[in-house]
Amino acid sequence: LITDSLGNKLKDRYLKYEAFGNYSMGIQQKENGNFIVAYATTYKSFPASADLSRKLIIEELDKDDLSTVWQKESLQGYLNGLVVSRLITQNDSTYLIAGTYSPDYILYEGDFAAQLGYIFAIKENGDSLWYRDYSNGTDSSEYNYLNDIAVTPDGGIVGAGRLQTPKSPYTGGLASHVWLFKTDSIGCLYPGCDTVYQKPKAPVTEFKVYPNPVQN
Repeated sequence: LITDSLGNKLKDRYLKYEAFGNYSMGIQQKENGNFIVAYATTYKSFPASADLSRKLIIEELDKDDLSTVWQKESLQGYLNGLVVSRLITQNDSTYLIAGTYSPDYILYEGDFAAQLGYIFAIKENGDSLWYRDYSNGTDSSEYNYLNDIAVTPDGGIVGAGRLQTPKSPYTGGLASHVWLFKTDSIGCLYPGCDTVYQKPKAPVTEFKVYPNPVQN
């Protein structure tokens, strides 16, 4: 929807992916005046109660008539409940997309978490830069909702949302908490995390030298 300074409608358009539904959206304006939008959509005709097949759509829209300049599809798969909660521009004209989804593998592995936060970094043309999952990581039945992100002065990223956990360190049982975390500039919670969809390996905490004692 484009309005004048008084809120009067000048132009509107409906974005629809085939015959299926769209869920949530983030929007930013580019330097050329066009708009970048990111939204999640269903792309298979599952019943609403079993709506697993979703993907992320990224588009550039013309600033005057909202027509599509280009469209990219990402994160396609059985991503139940995939939503976009935030789209922001970084200083280098790249973009960060944040949101939440339920991974399909919890249906048979019971691993990771019932809901995961994610951050997806893209170039100005919509191509992928990197992708990360985020969870509190203490229980496989946790719900980790990522609602907002911000870029910090040192180039890192702060994520904020809500954590629902059956093993709260404060109550000893089921509770909901504000959830915050900070990453480096490529979304890593620890240095060198560059593997997607796998649990981070524990950092090295001890090592031995040889020969011992060391002469030099």
